[in-house]
Amino acid sequence: MIAVLLVNLGGIVYGFYYYLPQFAQTPVWLWPLVPDSPFAVLLMSIALLLVLLDRSEPWVNLLGAGAMVKVGVWTAVILAWFPEHFQFSYIPGGLDCTGTGLTFRCADLNTWLFYLHLGMAAEALLVIDLLPRRWPPVLAVGGAMLAADILDYAWPVDYLGRGCHGIFPHTVPCDHLFLTFLVTALLTGLSIALLYGGSLASGGPATADP
Repeated sequence: MIAVLLVNLGGIVYGFYYYLPQFAQTPVWLWPLVPDSPFAVLLMSIALLLVLLDRSEPWVNLLGAGAMVKVGVWTAVILAWFPEHFQFSYIPGGLDCTGTGLTFRCADLNTWLFYLHLGMAAEALLVIDLLPRRWPPVLAVGGAMLAADILDYAWPVDYLGRGCHGIFPHTVPCDHLFLTFLVTALLTGLSIALLYGGSLASGGPATADP
């Protein structure tokens, strides 16, 4: 688990770096809504650290695991949905980054991000038997995640000059914006529901119930 935390640390650092352009154009008080992926990894890392310290909190585990599954699967879906926009291919060495000033191919970066984000979703299995098994914390965590989705796609200001309002990740195109929101909200609900069902099926220790 320590090795996983170290890998997560690298992901957190790179993730916040990735969002620097969006941070620069977004009011500070809205920053918590900006870095979806690194924030998910941070939450999961806090949950794993508490497990290591024998101070596991089921609702924290669910918050971290839910965010990891939702953001991990969501990123893979978005990359596959808009491959030309992201210069994405399933195999490294695809289309060139034109005019970005980068020394590597966009497809190389997004190919690795695709598989790394699926790995984020898989990481949630580390706490599958340490999740809450009562509805109140499950509904609370799911509601908080859904509220963040609504704010992401309904915020009435365009801070990035991309032609559409919202605080959703700055690289996501405005195309099919409402459908993208529906997919995002659906993944939030499915993530929480699947983790809750997986926790019940795992038959973990009784201490998993808060």
